[in-house]
Amino acid sequence: MQTPPWLNPADPERQREVDEQTAARMGITVERLHEIDRQIAADQRARDALGPADRIVDDNPKFNKGFGPVTPENTIAPGEVRTHAANQTNYEFWTRLRVDYVSVTRGEELVGYLYGSQGGNSAGFLPCVAAHGNRNKAASYWQKRLAETCAMGLTPEEAVRYFIGRSSDAEYGGVAADAEVAVADTIQDLALQLNPGAPLGNGPWIQDGTSPTGSPADRSNGWGPLVSAPPKPTFPAETASSLVFYAITRENTILGYLWSATTENAADYLPRAAAGDAGVVASGLWKHRLQNAFGTGKSSLEALRQCRNVSAYAYDRFGLIEPDAIERLAPSLAALRDLAERE
Repeated sequence: MQTPPWLNPADPERQREVDEQTAARMGITVERLHEIDRQIAADQRARDALGPADRIVDDNPKFNKGFGPVTPENTIAPGEVRTHAANQTNYEFWTRLRVDYVSVTRGEELVGYLYGSQGGNSAGFLPCVAAHGNRNKAASYWQKRLAETCAMGLTPEEAVRYFIGRSSDAEYGGVAADAEVAVADTIQDLALQLNPGAPLGNGPWIQDGTSPTGSPADRSNGWGPLVSAPPKPTFPAETASSLVFYAITRENTILGYLWSATTENAADYLPRAAAGDAGVVASGLWKHRLQNAFGTGKSSLEALRQCRNVSAYAYDRFGLIEPDAIERLAPSLAALRDLAERE
């Protein structure tokens, strides 16, 4: 087994100083910090000790079942993939709370931001669109690192501070020893600070256990403030014009199509029938992005192409427009609806 780079510092005295600073930021002892490191290293050694035939690269049944001979052990049971996803241990991605964040850098280059909600259970990585390399893989790498700190019982605020001073990954960067923890009012503000012109969207209705109005999702905790809000204005969803559109994908599956009229100011998202509930769920974020663009006075074509440049986020259930996606043409909205229904 190769020792992880963050456990094999080039300068032990300097690393001790960094560890003391990190532990102080997290509010724990250096010994507790080293215990966390040892637990992560032990898990890696246990994985590496398995023979190649016994290793599962990803324990998701979607990726390790359904291939080879048809046997009961190799067959995905109804609901098994959904149950697996529900049982994964990690922080929530979305939050409406203020967040602490640090910069992830590779040399002098900004790779993205790691953030953790203040007093909540949300943490994540926002990749920089302008960074060199595959931002989707960078997001996946950091989300897995956050899963490790979550499994160790660290709060999101502790997790952000834990990575300060750990050695950088050659491809995905790291958090410098002298990095300072900053604060953002929302992850939407943080995303626009990182990638101007590429809004994150507001995410699901329920975040941090409450609705946008502050009403608890668990009604046993009360109802919270009850308010009524009119829908935000957006582009018309009907047009007689021809269309340009992009496929919205997740894990090589098309969830739906984001379109704009070519000669009229109309745009919308169409879920793909074959994607089922996942395609419908994705509509919330993409429609919201169109609403935001409409509110800033952009045309529908400008809005579509702005969405083309939005960052991808690891484990984002709403999908993304792949970096190499091609802008496609449809003669009419009816033709695109037919495509969404039959393919």
